[in-house]
Amino acid sequence: MPNDFTSTHTLPMSSQTLSNQTLAIDLPVGALAGVGSKIEGQLAELGITRLFDLLLHLPRDFEDRSRLVPLNQLEHGQTALIEGQIVHVDNKRSGMTVTLADDDGLSTIGLRFFKVYRGLTQTMTLGTRLRVFGEVKVSRYGVQLHHPEYQVVSVGDPLPNTGLQPIYPTVKGLHQNKLRTLIKLGLQTVHQQGVPLTVFEPADWQSIDMASPVSKLSLFEALTLIHTPPMHTDFASQSEQLERLKDRTHPACRRLIVEELTAHQLAMLARREQLQEHKAPKCDAQSPLAERLIANLPFDLTGAQQRVIKEVTSDMATSIPMLRLVQGDVGAGKTLVAGLSACHALDSGWQVAVMAPTEILAEQHLINFKSWFEPLGIGVGWLAGKQTAKERKLALEQVAENEVQIVVGTHALFQDTVQFAKLGLVIIDEQHRFGVEQRLALTNKGVANSTPHQLIMTATPIPRTLAMSAYGDMDTSIIDELPPNRTPITTVTIDRNRRDEVINRIAINCLEGKQAYWVCPLVEESSVLDAQSAEATFADLDDRLDLRIGLV
Repeated sequence: MPNDFTSTHTLPMSSQTLSNQTLAIDLPVGALAGVGSKIEGQLAELGITRLFDLLLHLPRDFEDRSRLVPLNQLEHGQTALIEGQIVHVDNKRSGMTVTLADDDGLSTIGLRFFKVYRGLTQTMTLGTRLRVFGEVKVSRYGVQLHHPEYQVVSVGDPLPNTGLQPIYPTVKGLHQNKLRTLIKLGLQTVHQQGVPLTVFEPADWQSIDMASPVSKLSLFEALTLIHTPPMHTDFASQSEQLERLKDRTHPACRRLIVEELTAHQLAMLARREQLQEHKAPKCDAQSPLAERLIANLPFDLTGAQQRVIKEVTSDMATSIPMLRLVQGDVGAGKTLVAGLSACHALDSGWQVAVMAPTEILAEQHLINFKSWFEPLGIGVGWLAGKQTAKERKLALEQVAENEVQIVVGTHALFQDTVQFAKLGLVIIDEQHRFGVEQRLALTNKGVANSTPHQLIMTATPIPRTLAMSAYGDMDTSIIDELPPNRTPITTVTIDRNRRDEVINRIAINCLEGKQAYWVCPLVEESSVLDAQSAEATFADLDDRLDLRIGLV
């Protein structure tokens, strides 16, 4: 049966159309009807100032309230619309649990309310029929929805004909319906200025969403499909579309991925080209200081360390600014590679800055560099946020007067008050924790008309293809050999769809007396970032596992 797509024919792309396209996407969001100063400010908080920014504000999720999901088909993490009759109500001081059963009484689900109010108790009575929407949680307490949306209905009440509704990152006071309205208005505005938004004729699911190459979609066609997914008449096609939009395998999502990767690569190439226009301080290819440092070590360098040091020092021997990423597991000896590379800058009369994202990590580097270099007569300084005013003043003077040749610190190294005498090499640990602007602020502290070499270190395992994409402006060296007698470290990446397997693996290991820790990118849930928060993950694990779980 044909899918219910809306047909819009392609408009000719004349030079006037291209001109109008540029004009349309560059319009300020304030030009849209319904956008006053308050909403304009809220959109600005989301980084949206132009019409194009608005169209690129993509959904973080989708929900389907146009179809009921049978209770026996619910899965953990699924957002679903369900319907049933209340067969049990348990109202305690800790909250209310309502049991909802399907029409044949064979399947049930619990509705969990931690906050109980008068209207809730009046609604949740035996025999009441509810239509409920929320996220399914499966734990040792069974299948539940926590604080779902609900409405009282009768048998046969029609479902809303809304299709898939996008859910956007937003800020307080800016509601989803308003964002949906503005984005649809933005698409219409671009379309009215002559840009074709969709080329689809009524066709079946296979020909449009499965077989169509990504290249057949223009950028604006892809945006239209993502913001306003077509309504399919059969449940299977609608479900498949929902899953493909959520996991970003839909052709429209792939088209945007290609667009973003292309733009990213072009930006990386432009940045690399711009960097290479500057002059860098040449450093001697031979370093007596490095030879003395190696002689003081109680162990030999690995072959991988020797190879990477040669790659780094070859870059530093030219007047082209080095930008090299050194990747290696914890314990592979990256810091020593950085220290030996620093020797070549020091022997050539240049200062070295060593920067880490946290004071704990910076202090570890300080201890290492002091133990290596102070016996060789090289001064090692320290700059961090927790220094007293007196300590900081002295440290700044030592850096400016070249009394210390190596300066270890945190983001405090970025600050305008820090002036280096002759900065020649910047070593950055875990650079993904710093923004591009922060790194540039440090490299701009070189002597006049010179850009320091940059050596970036990371313990994060990065596949070659990802390194080329994410760090396209950098050369890459890999320390792929551990020193003798080191315990191998296994690092694996697992698809988020296998989250339940991971949790089960943790449970099995913890019951055997082992420990696990789970690191999240956020503390609290964010309306802007689509990432796991520590608080939400803690609540989920604590609910699902019969273990002692802590939150730090």
